[in-house]
Order: sequence, then structure tokens, then C-alpha cells
Amino acid sequence: MLYSWERETVEEIAHQRIMDTFKELSFSVEKKVFGDKIQTTYVELFNLNQQIESFGVGKGKYNELGALFEALEHYTLENISMKECDFFSSHHIAKNPIFDGERVMQLIVEEPNQQLLCKKYYALNDTQQHVWYPFFIANPHYMQHPIETDTYQYQKVQRYSSNSGTAIGSTLHEAIIHATNEVIERDAFSLFLLRHFYYDMPDHTLKIIHPNTLPSSLKETIVHAEEELQEKIILLDITTEVAIPTILAVTKNKKHTGIFGLGTSLYPEYAILRSITELVQVNHIASANIGDELAHREHFLNQLQPYPRHYACAEMNMCSVFNQFPATYVSFEDLPRFSERNLILYIEELQERLHQQHFSIYYSPVKEFSNGIKIIHVLIPQMERFLLITNGQLVFPSERGMKKSLKLQSS
Repeated sequence: MLYSWERETVEEIAHQRIMDTFKELSFSVEKKVFGDKIQTTYVELFNLNQQIESFGVGKGKYNELGALFEALEHYTLENISMKECDFFSSHHIAKNPIFDGERVMQLIVEEPNQQLLCKKYYALNDTQQHVWYPFFIANPHYMQHPIETDTYQYQKVQRYSSNSGTAIGSTLHEAIIHATNEVIERDAFSLFLLRHFYYDMPDHTLKIIHPNTLPSSLKETIVHAEEELQEKIILLDITTEVAIPTILAVTKNKKHTGIFGLGTSLYPEYAILRSITELVQVNHIASANIGDELAHREHFLNQLQPYPRHYACAEMNMCSVFNQFPATYVSFEDLPRFSERNLILYIEELQERLHQQHFSIYYSPVKEFSNGIKIIHVLIPQMERFLLITNGQLVFPSERGMKKSLKLQSS
């Protein structure tokens, strides 16, 4: 059977495809492996002149494969094409009712009306329908080297740019699932930050998944992860109204502020597994100080000190959260379920759960390689993007984040 969680390509074939792609690009690969029972792989891609072209990090069972695919994704995003892009009135795009309440669109309207480069996004449930979306929002690298005809002034809006929602897959189904789940995950995490750090709402109860209710395989994974971290791991259920399991894995260690793991999947087992392995991955990368992560974090925290609420979100000191907020234990069995082992049915279920809460999925092809590997970007209008604060980007919540928080606060 070719199925392995959210994949429809066996590991060996996926690995061969990615290595064939690197061969076509004349790239060589170097890797570093961290950890023992739970490993993290860090890879770098080099061109024929031994100059680094990209990097990637992978976690979990297929950590090397994940790192290789992520490295290709990063490379592609830095060399993205302008296919299906066009210029439109910035105010016309930002005032599209589908984007009502999104903070970045409000900022665009507050700026002078200019020609803005946009990309076409297709409705997943009907590719005859489409919307145009500002190109820069999903492509942070673009503003460093805009095309010559682009005269838009990005200074006040560029902090809302992120490649969140971009995903790579051996097939289109894989890419759509990974990208969609990432958007849902970032929305849920944004709401968590707003409730517990930005708006500081002590009436909101933390939902801790009781470890004794986990399947035996996940219990074993937690034991191995806690050995890696030398810390007790706490799993928080931060699933939103869309009922797609989203898990936040953290520790209480003050030294681990800002270190967390997230996982989202229709399969609650996989959501938890991803959150645990990501927590370990982030710790491995921070401990190795790859990319000078520690200095970068110290720098943006210093920059945020004049903004106490933003600073609290970026610092993400979970010790204060556990001391301040009430908590209740929930069972693994309480998480929403999905049992089908078919990616087409999986995507249909994603669409249905989102549709029930008035959300729609749009996607835009980014790159397709000759062997079938695809990179796409998924857009779910109205979903919250406040999590960018954890990267040091001084952003403000959209109406969704404010309303969800104030609704809880007044209830």
C-alpha cells in the first residue's frame, strides 16, 4: 500500500524524484544529522561553484526526505516565476469583499492607490473561479528584487509578507494537503498567541492532552522526545472551530522560550506526532545555532521591547501562561477524527469542514518539475496571520483575531 499518513508516494520513489531534480539543477547535497532516537536532518544545496543555493530542515520518520524537499521549496521561492501575474489597482484588490477584515488589506487601502503586482489563485472546488492576490504577501524574497515595472511602495506592508501556506509534494494532492494544513495551523497558533499573550485573557482555559490517553506509539515518541530535550513535554489542543486537529507542543523550561512544535492534520495521531518532532527539531537547530538563530532572536526581541504585548508574543514564555491560566485535561479520544486512507477524500473533508465555517481554499501553482514534483501556495481568506510576530515582524491582528479574542473575553 502506497499510503503513509498524508503521502501517496512511497519514500524510495519520492527520494529518487528529488535527487533526480537536484541532478538536473547540477546541485550537490551536504547534510548534518542531530539527535538519537528522534532525529533532525539539516541539508544544504550547492551549485557547481560550491556556492550554497538553499537549505532545508526535516523532522520525524522521514527527516532526510523532508529536508531535501524543503530545500528545493526554498530554492524555488527565491527564483520564482511571474507566471499568471498581472498589475491591478491596489485599492481594487484590497477592497474585494473576500478579504474583508484582513489587516494587510486595510493597510493597502490606507496607502495611496498604486499599481500592485498580483497572482491568480484558483478556487479548489471550482477552478473556473479565481481571485487575484497581492504577490508580495506570499513571497518575502520578491521585494528585495522586484521587476523593473513594479513601482509599488512596499515599506509599510512588507512586514506582513510570509511564505506560510507554501508547500511541496511529490503529487498535487500532497502539496495541497500540506499547504492547507499549514494555513490552518498558523491561524490556530495566531489565535493562541492573541488570547494568551497579546490580549492576556485569563478566563480562557488551556486544554492539555492527558498523556495516559495517547496511543502506545505516541507515548513511546514522547518518551524519546523528552530524553532528547531532558524536559517534560506538554501537548496543548489548540484546535479551532474548523475542527481540524491542531496541537502545540511545549515545555515549561524558561530556557526554551520561543521553542515550540506545531502539528495539524485530520489524523489526530499525525498532528500530535508532527508537533512533538517539530519541537525536537526546533530545539536541535537552536542548540546548533544554525543560521545564527540565537543572535537573530535576541535582535528582534530587543527591537520589540517598546511594544510590550508584541514582545510577550514573540518571547512566548510558557511558564507564565501555565502559572496564569486555568487548565483542564482532555483525552486524545476527544479530538476530531478522520479514518479514510485516501488523499482525494482527505481533501474533500478539509473543504467540507472549512466550508461549514465559511472558509474556502484557493491555490496558486508555483512550480512543477518534469518528474511531477509540485510546489503550490494555498490561500484561505480571512484566516489569521498574527503568528508572524514570532519571527520578529511587528504585525497586528486582523478582525478574525480580534473578534475571536473579544468574543471569548466577553462571554
